[in-house]
Amino acid sequence: MNAQGKEVEVVLSEDTVSISNGLLGFDFNLKNGTYAGKDFKGQRKVFTGARFSIDAGQWKLPKYSYMWSEKFVSDYLGKGKTLNIKHVPSEGYHLIRNLKITLYENQPFAVFGFSVTNQFNHPVRVRQALIIDKAKFFNGMKIEKPQVLRGGAGAEEQFVEDTFNITVLCLPVPSTTKDVQLLLAG
Repeated sequence: MNAQGKEVEVVLSEDTVSISNGLLGFDFNLKNGTYAGKDFKGQRKVFTGARFSIDAGQWKLPKYSYMWSEKFVSDYLGKGKTLNIKHVPSEGYHLIRNLKITLYENQPFAVFGFSVTNQFNHPVRVRQALIIDKAKFFNGMKIEKPQVLRGGAGAEEQFVEDTFNITVLCLPVPSTTKDVQLLLAG
């Protein structure tokens, strides 16, 4: 194990469950359903106040209860753990959904995944999934010379743009389950 990274830990403290590997970490608030991401190397919060939203166009946020579990993983990216946050709606026609955050030992990235469960007797369609919705990025920090790597998924050559406008943060990765998985690197 290198000096910066360590084994992946999942820890519950009061109303927050956290996953970290010594390089980065995520804290999920089990009361209000928001989460934050932090960079241990730079000793800073990268984003705060994020929500996992499915079809977020509702005028009123549904009420959810949140449950968590952890699972050891060993795959082509390495060894680590997945923190699963189950969102269970208390009313209405909202779907049960799971946000999955996987960290690996000594790796400076996270793999985000999600799944939905249709608990109703009628078909449903998911129009939009927002993994890091409503987040504040680098809140209160001055960002000097921001750059974004752009790419057209093979349709055009990649290039670096001098901007902080991030429209796409994630990249799909292969999954052996029905879950959708995304790689988020920083």
